[in-house]
Amino acid sequence: MKIPTPAERAKARIEAEREKEFETCLALQEEEERQAMIKAEKEELRKQEEEEEARRKAKIEQDIRLAQLLKKQREHEQAKADEKFAQEAEERRRANKEKRLQEHYKSQAWRLEHEMSKEQMLHEKEEEKKRGEEAKIQERKRLFSGMKAEQAGRLQLSGWVSVQAAGTVTWRRRWYTFDEKILKLFKAQNVCSPLLFFFIS
Repeated sequence: MKIPTPAERAKARIEAEREKEFETCLALQEEEERQAMIKAEKEELRKQEEEEEARRKAKIEQDIRLAQLLKKQREHEQAKADEKFAQEAEERRRANKEKRLQEHYKSQAWRLEHEMSKEQMLHEKEEEKKRGEEAKIQERKRLFSGMKAEQAGRLQLSGWVSVQAAGTVTWRRRWYTFDEKILKLFKAQNVCSPLLFFFIS
């Protein structure tokens, strides 16, 4: 076995140190690459998280805007519904007021018509009463004009008269003739036989 010389040992030691340094450099380079890769991955993850956060914020803002829009739309629809309800209530109030006015006018018209009818009935009753009184007056005139002298010193009177029988409350209309001292009552004007006759002294 050949024993290395000091120069060979020194050379071998230098080569070992160089190899070790090379391996160290290679390891450092690999570590740097690994760290760079980790950093890049972290940066990519950060970017993804930021993008995700941005999307989430955008989604939240969109949801907020949509909720505000829906709220405004509901408020607008509610305002329209309230306005419609108020208009309908006003129309009902006006209709009820108009109905009450019409009923009031109808009541006044009915009361006025009733009063006029009452006045007309009173007027007709008064007219009928006047006609009755005038008829009685005319009847009296006719009765008095019916008195005539058939013979000298002899008077005759005839006409209608209302008599009440004894013991009754009923009045009956009878035709009478008065000839001097005899009063005769007939059931009708064209009846020949009298119901009663009285002698007046």
